[in-house]
Amino acid sequence: MGQGQMAAMDRCSNRGDFDCWTERCMVKAAGQTALQPCELRFVRPDELGALVALHRLVHANLESKEVFRFDSETFMQQHLGRRGRTVGAFTDGMLIGYAAISFPGDDADNLGRDLPLPDDELAYVADYDGSAVHPAFRGNRLQQKLTDIRHDYALLNGRFHILGTVSPINPVSLGNFLAMGCRVRNIKRKYGGDLRFIIYRDLRDAAPQPLESTTFVDVVLTDENRHARLLHLGFQGFRVVESAQGPSLRLGLPASIDAMEERSRSAAGSR
Repeated sequence: MGQGQMAAMDRCSNRGDFDCWTERCMVKAAGQTALQPCELRFVRPDELGALVALHRLVHANLESKEVFRFDSETFMQQHLGRRGRTVGAFTDGMLIGYAAISFPGDDADNLGRDLPLPDDELAYVADYDGSAVHPAFRGNRLQQKLTDIRHDYALLNGRFHILGTVSPINPVSLGNFLAMGCRVRNIKRKYGGDLRFIIYRDLRDAAPQPLESTTFVDVVLTDENRHARLLHLGFQGFRVVESAQGPSLRLGLPASIDAMEERSRSAAGSR
């Protein structure tokens, strides 16, 4: 991050400044060959209507509504200042993608309780609280770009435990979050009974804790009971893979200190 960007992020500690951070990239619409400029910035309160419209458009175009939580206008408004921020992607003045981040604090929906985190750590939680990309602009890695800004904003505001929920029947989104360093740490029924993986990352760590390769096991994404048993035993999901049974989650146990030290000694001896 350059000095100019760092100065911009410093201004983002002012919860009323919605113009404190701007990035630019290029995107391509489906069926088009030409790239067009895209601006990444925080959605302003007076743009709530565009945010709600995009959310409803994405929801309406889903084959399975269970994949994507339907949020109320009031909920989305809360993420334009009171509980957090929503990062938007704009091209030609049109909102084509968004990603919300919330600071839930003591609110009942703090996902830290689903990990679970100790009560004294809940104040440091930031939740991924909804994201979507217009169908015509998928494939531009916008979710990753928007989430990078979410991470910067969370750290700026002293939040380093970041959590979210992903449907097991949404392997693309799950794979995207795992590629960004998240791990599946729990599976629960949320939002009125919908099955969700609980994903987690500690933003203080440059990379997730290594997993012991001898413990790897692949479990079909929708096998709720088996996931629940393994996650309860301390397994962590880290990659979406294809298996004979369909899209699956690869899980493993965190490597012990002794195993990590042995690998380090072996690597040193081979040099």
